[in-house]
Amino acid sequence: GGAGGGPSPMEFVLMALGSCIAMTAISLLRKRAPSVEALSVELDAEQAEGHPHVFTRITAKFRVRGKEIKEADVGWAVTQARARFCPVGAMLDKAVEIDYVWEVQATD
Repeated sequence: GGAGGGPSPMEFVLMALGSCIAMTAISLLRKRAPSVEALSVELDAEQAEGHPHVFTRITAKFRVRGKEIKEADVGWAVTQARARFCPVGAMLDKAVEIDYVWEVQATD
């Protein structure tokens, strides 16, 4: 019911998921790939058309940049973060389908 000047409650839910999964994944990834330079996550969500407009699907797309970063290491970090360490993701997993995808951008 506001004037649209700030995030909606549902956008805050996505921000909580994004920050939880990103900080957990980067912490884990640095154990296997200390040369990681950056990690970002972009969230895209679909909502039900009818009220209460809950999320029906969320896609978390990770972008990882660094030297000699292996796709398998990124996959391991995201999987571990999702399965064991991010409570926001664990809670949302019970209510909505969440897809996790990633891409690695190599640097010189």
